[in-house]
Amino acid sequence: VLFKKLKGLPASLDDLRITFPSHALSLQAVLAWEPPEGKSAKEADELFQGTFCLDFSVSYEVHGSTCVVNLLGAGDNPPPVTLENRQEFAEAF
Repeated sequence: VLFKKLKGLPASLDDLRITFPSHALSLQAVLAWEPPEGKSAKEADELFQGTFCLDFSVSYEVHGSTCVVNLLGAGDNPPPVTLENRQEFAEAF
């Protein structure tokens, strides 16, 4: 993955599976999730957001401090990941 980044090439979900398998499995669960039958679009989205509780940010620890990065690059309050924008989240991740 590092070599791809150095060459300016995009990393894929397969690359993520190799380097961070648990992250890849979680991301795959987000992409594969389907709402129960009979739910309206609004109900399905509320259920999705309630299940995953994600927004467009990632966090990591550096020297004992937690750093949070907005995947969209701007603002302190990243938007929630919804059923509609989950693919965009996966690509940004």
